[in-house]
Amino acid sequence: MTLIGDSIASAIAYNEPARRHLGEGVDLDLQLAPCRRLVGESCPYQGSRPPSLVELLTTLDLGQAVVVAVGYNDYES
Repeated sequence: MTLIGDSIASAIAYNEPARRHLGEGVDLDLQLAPCRRLVGESCPYQGSRPPSLVELLTTLDLGQAVVVAVGYNDYES
C-alpha cells in the first residue's frame, strides 16, 4: 500500500504505534512531505519544495492500494 500525504499525514512518520497499526498485513510505503500540493509547485518547507502529487506519481512503483491525503496546502480555486 502506498500512502501519499502532506504535513497532516506526515505525523504518522513520527508515531511508531500508528505506523505499526497502519502497516499490519501490508507492505507499507509512506510518501509523506510537509507542504505537498496536488498540482503545481508545492509550498517551501525548510529550504526545499516537495514534488506535488502529480509529479510524485510518475516516479513511484505504486502499491496495489493507494491512499492520498493531500490538499491542505492547495488554493481554494
